[in-house]
Amino acid sequence: MQRGAFTFAECLVACAILAIVVLGMASVLVSAHASSSYSLHSMRAVHLAEEMAERTLAVPYASIASFNGRNESPGQLKDIAGSLYPYNYQVFSRQVATQVQGQAVAPLGGTVNGTLVTVTVTDQKGQSWVATRFIPES
Repeated sequence: MQRGAFTFAECLVACAILAIVVLGMASVLVSAHASSSYSLHSMRAVHLAEEMAERTLAVPYASIASFNGRNESPGQLKDIAGSLYPYNYQVFSRQVATQVQGQAVAPLGGTVNGTLVTVTVTDQKGQSWVATRFIPES
């Protein structure tokens, strides 16, 4: 006798195999999306830290100390022009610390005096990113 159709049991097995493949692909896609989202989140945090650290380079050396203790809360982060950053940057806080110190410079065989600027950006989960700049005294 010749068979021309699938049995109900064969259809169930095929559906189970298809479901396993689809679930496997879905978990890979979810994982890739989470990784991409975290990378974008980290990129924004690093941008905020680097931008503030670069701001200290744009002021006269004597004014760098005015950045010490600067704190920006979530929802209050502003760019160099004083405009609020977009909403997806507003989940971070930003703090600046400055410290006058000497930095050993081996090729010069001595120490260069300057200010170490440390910018810490923290998200709402408590994860932090830090940017530092040593600005030599002019």
